[in-house]
Amino acid sequence: IAATASAWLFPAATLAQGVAAASPWSSQKYGPMRLIAGTATPPGAASPKLYAGVQIKLDPGWKTYWRQPGDSGVPPNLDWAGSTNLASARVLFPAPIRLQDGGLTMLGYKGEVVLPVEVRPTDPSKPVELQLAAEYGVCKDICIPAEAKLSLILPPQAGAGEGALIGAALQHVPQPAGAGLPVIRTLKHEMSGLAPRLVLDATFPKGSDGADAFIEIEGGELAPLPTVTDHKGNDVRF
Repeated sequence: IAATASAWLFPAATLAQGVAAASPWSSQKYGPMRLIAGTATPPGAASPKLYAGVQIKLDPGWKTYWRQPGDSGVPPNLDWAGSTNLASARVLFPAPIRLQDGGLTMLGYKGEVVLPVEVRPTDPSKPVELQLAAEYGVCKDICIPAEAKLSLILPPQAGAGEGALIGAALQHVPQPAGAGLPVIRTLKHEMSGLAPRLVLDATFPKGSDGADAFIEIEGGELAPLPTVTDHKGNDVRF
């Protein structure tokens, strides 16, 4: 369950003395990409940790896609195979918005988006050299396949770098249920009638205008996009 996604932009910064906190932008028209890095405190955590981030800057009117694109579109494919001293890179996706086009509904982002990346080094005492080969789609009236090859070094003792930018994105990554977050009250199936359906009742925090829900099935598939059938105060039925 998620609320409307936002976009963020902060000034450039350095990660540590003499080490850049961001790669150069790719040369892709309409939606260039770069790698960023910095320390940020995730929601619910007591102390900051090191993150990388995949930042995409879209021209006005252009869009790119969430990990589940919806009725159409190309989800991002992020390959870290060329990296060194990297045990794992877990990409986190901020909540998407619905994008309507010709009767189709896609899920994705406009403006700018940062995908935070949880970086786990093989040897924490040594730098991590990230090598990213990315494939993603950018669309307006037409869709253009985009590619980027980016690199960035993350030292073991990193400074704040682009942590403010990454931290803002982390606030929009869906979290397990907790205080101040949406709560699923019931999820049930109705088998009567000609069209069986799932019914989801949820309570959203105050001020969650534009609240939405997406259901991912175990194994990585997206269930049909739900529609709001009832909305009373903070309680929403899909």
